[in-house]
Amino acid sequence: MTARAKGLLGLGICAALLVGGAALPARAGEAPSVPGTEIYNSRIRSLHQTVREVESDHRPETTAGAIPVFDWLVYGQLGVGSAYNSNLNGSSSNPQSASGVRLTPSVLALHDTGIHRTELYGIGDIRFYPSESVTTFDNTRVGGVETWEIQRDLIYRIQGQVGFDNDITSIGNPGQAGVPDEPIHYRQDFASTSLEKGFGRFFAAVGGSLAHNDFQNSKDAFGNVVNEDFRDGTDYTVTNRLGYYVSGFSYVYVEPSWQWQRYSEASYLNSDGTRIVAGVGSERISLFSGEIYTGYFSQDFEDPSYGTVDGPLYGGTLSWFPRRFLTFTANLDHGFSTSDFRAQPTNMGSMTEDYVGALSAEWSVTRAVTLDAGFGYTTEDYINSIRRDEITSASAGITYYFRNHFGLNVEYTYSDRDSNVRGAGYSSNFVSAGAKTRF
Repeated sequence: MTARAKGLLGLGICAALLVGGAALPARAGEAPSVPGTEIYNSRIRSLHQTVREVESDHRPETTAGAIPVFDWLVYGQLGVGSAYNSNLNGSSSNPQSASGVRLTPSVLALHDTGIHRTELYGIGDIRFYPSESVTTFDNTRVGGVETWEIQRDLIYRIQGQVGFDNDITSIGNPGQAGVPDEPIHYRQDFASTSLEKGFGRFFAAVGGSLAHNDFQNSKDAFGNVVNEDFRDGTDYTVTNRLGYYVSGFSYVYVEPSWQWQRYSEASYLNSDGTRIVAGVGSERISLFSGEIYTGYFSQDFEDPSYGTVDGPLYGGTLSWFPRRFLTFTANLDHGFSTSDFRAQPTNMGSMTEDYVGALSAEWSVTRAVTLDAGFGYTTEDYINSIRRDEITSASAGITYYFRNHFGLNVEYTYSDRDSNVRGAGYSSNFVSAGAKTRF
C-alpha cells in the first residue's frame, strides 16, 4: 500500500468499520469478512468462526443471510442516507462545509468447495455534495480472491483489487494559487500472490504484491489545475516467511522482505527497502488472535538529500473477543507515503515516514442493535524536513434493524491534524444518518 493510502490507514480503518456492516460478522450465518489487501492466507477470525473451522470445515454451515445463486452464496447490504462534512477541503483558515447524499453498498459472492474458495466482492462509501459539485470515494474497492487448498498443508492464494479513495493534502490556506482546494482522488490497483507449505510444526511461505497509485489532478481556488502526476507510482514487494507452531493455534515466525518504490515522474522519490521482522501469532490464545512483531528496516532513496532512512520496526494486529459478539481490534503499522508539501523548492513533493495505529470495537448488543467505535492515530514525519503532522480520529455509530433486513444507521467521525507548520492543521466533523438494508 503506497502514498497517502498508508498514511491515512488509521483514519480508513475507523471509517471502514462503520461503512460496511458486512465487514465484521456479528452472527454465524451472516456475511463473512470482505477481504483486505493481503498476501498470505490470513486466518484471524472471530472466536466462534475459528473453533468451527479448526474442528470441522470452513464452508458455511447454512445459507442464512445469503441468496443462493447456483453454487454461490451472495451476501449484500446497501445503505442510503444524508451526509454532512464541516471541512470538506481540510483547511485551517477557509473550511467549506457541505451536505449531501451517501451510499454504502457492500456485496460478497462466495463459492467454497472445501478445496477451492473463491470470493468476489465490492464495498464502497460514496458521498456526493451537490453544492460543491464534489463526489468522494472513501475506501471503495472491488476485487476477487482465490484460495486453493492443494493439500491440507499446502495453500495457494491470489488476489486482485481496484480501489478508489481520497487524499486531503492541504498544507495551508487552500485559497492560495497552486494549493489543492478539494479532496484529491486516486485509484489503486493491487495484486498479490503467495504459496504456503507446512512441514509438521514448521511452515514456510513466499509471496509478493504490487500496488499502483494513479492520482487525478486537482484544482486550486482559482480553478487552476494542480498537477498530481508526480505522485503516480508503483510499490513492488517480495516477502518470505518461516515459522514454527508452538501449539496447534500459536506460532512464531521470521519474515524478511524487500520493497521497490518507483514513481513515473518524480524519480527522486524512488527507493529500495529491506526489512526483517520476527513475531508471534495465534489463531486463538484464549480469547485473543492476531500477530505482533518487531524488527529492523532500511529504506535507501535515489535522491542523496534523502539518503537512507532506517531504524527499529514494530507493529501487528491483535483481536480480543471478550464475548461471542463483542470484538476489539488493534492495529499498528509502519510505511512511507507522499505529500504535496515541498520540503525543497526544486522538488514537486515530499516523502513522509508514517506510523499508523488504530483501535476499533464492534458489539452486537442484540440481534437488532449493533454498536461500532474506532480511534486512530497517525504520525507523519517529513523526511529531510522539520515538519511533523499528528492525525487523530474518533468515530462511533449505531445500527438498529427494526426488521430482519431493514434498519436505521447513525454515524459520527471527528478528524484532527496537528502540524508544526503554520496553516497545515485542521479539524473536521462528519455526520451521516440513513437507512440500511441487507439480504
